[in-house]
Amino acid sequence: MTLIHLDSITKAFGQTIACSSITLDIEQGEILCIAGENGAGKSTLMRILRGLETPDSGSISFMGQEGLIKSPSDALALGIGMVHQHFMLASSLTVAQNASLGSELRKGLFLDMEAMNAKVQAIIDECGFTIKATSLIDSLSVGEKQQAEILKLLFHDSKVLILDEPTAVLTDSETARLFDTLRALKAKGKTIILITHKMNEVLAISDKVAILRQGMLAGLYRTADMNIERLSSLLFGTILKSPAKAENPEAKAKKPVLVFDDVCVKKRNQKVLRLDHLSFTLHEGEILGFAAMEGNGIGFLEAVLGGFLPIKEGRIISQGLDITNFSSRKLRQMGLCYVPSDRMSTGSCQDASVMENLIIVDRKKFFPRWVLDTKASKAFSDSLISQYSVQARSEMMMKSLSGGNIQKAILARELSQNGPYIVFAQPTWGLDIASTAAIWDRMKALRDSGRAILLLSSNLTEILALCDRVAVLCKGHIERMFINDASLNARILGSCMLGSKEEEQ
Repeated sequence: MTLIHLDSITKAFGQTIACSSITLDIEQGEILCIAGENGAGKSTLMRILRGLETPDSGSISFMGQEGLIKSPSDALALGIGMVHQHFMLASSLTVAQNASLGSELRKGLFLDMEAMNAKVQAIIDECGFTIKATSLIDSLSVGEKQQAEILKLLFHDSKVLILDEPTAVLTDSETARLFDTLRALKAKGKTIILITHKMNEVLAISDKVAILRQGMLAGLYRTADMNIERLSSLLFGTILKSPAKAENPEAKAKKPVLVFDDVCVKKRNQKVLRLDHLSFTLHEGEILGFAAMEGNGIGFLEAVLGGFLPIKEGRIISQGLDITNFSSRKLRQMGLCYVPSDRMSTGSCQDASVMENLIIVDRKKFFPRWVLDTKASKAFSDSLISQYSVQARSEMMMKSLSGGNIQKAILARELSQNGPYIVFAQPTWGLDIASTAAIWDRMKALRDSGRAILLLSSNLTEILALCDRVAVLCKGHIERMFINDASLNARILGSCMLGSKEEEQ
């Protein structure tokens, strides 16, 4: 039965047409993937369905009735909910308080927290989630925060669940757990819509796939009729091959560029070390990867590398200089190139233009005598936009870009620098397959030119495709350092990430 009918939906932002005459039927009780490259219009189309954007033309029918969705509250009343790429949770509140926000249970004039906790915990238990109703959001891992976001929709009895790039920052095990949850929700009659660009996920979870290209619907297909080759051809016009394994398996005897010497980090008033006597050396012409499950220290390592978190013990040396506890500003002045995992708050200023975001790390060049050189700034930003295929214009506000294009803009800015080493944290998060392949090729070229690269990633395919050596973090220490040769695979890495002592054989 057709639950939702989108009829000739068109939406433009200035001169950019995000959606062009899209007509699409969504059936009740199905899992539909909306797939396409960055900027194809996926998120905009779903934001229109959620009532967060108003189409310039076209209409939406829900169970045969037209004109019911004019605002987010209208969509919510119909049971249409959305989990965005960047979570919308109040970190100081509990899981139950977030889930019930706006629909709190009361006992007279007062909130009935006991009843809310019980109702939320019952949903948690029914879905097999790993979180607790009374847990603070701030204490949860990324995967658990996503559970809390889905829980908000279930608390409000959403019939349609829209998830925007839900696995972008999840580990393989967290992704598998999420997919089990979605299948269980489908079995209960829920309609699931996934926005994704990951072909393996389309094939693994969906009943149908709607392919968008340049704001237009290229087709709606049964997933059972698809394979990787056909899907990649429909998405990109070419068949994309699986990435080759890193071609430089040995960490050759080259100059040390970055040394962590017995580095320890712990949170204030806590005895447990978050980084536990961490020691490693990064060499020129090498990609050193760090793989870890969420909560095992990789976030703390990124914060130390970015200059946002001081260490308690140990030393950090870069090219013979002791840079222990250098601030982010001082590291930037030394030429640090850093692509953060949080692209929205750490990696960019959403209320500034694309040009302002691209020139910010080289202020001396673009602000001679403290006055902006507009001509040079625009020429520089236009060049990076073209080189990295960012679907934007220099004068556009950063917040108007899709998540994938924000990420490409950050990568363009950081790779235009020439620091002694480059830190990549989840660098291809939100990028489509073609963009991911282009970034991987660029990272390999940088490595081959002699640059030193640290890669922090939850994507084991990415780790295995790029890295010369792989360090597995478990409970804040290096559980094992692997040479990335033919014997290493995702099973071995995954086992080690869980603390298993399984050998390479």
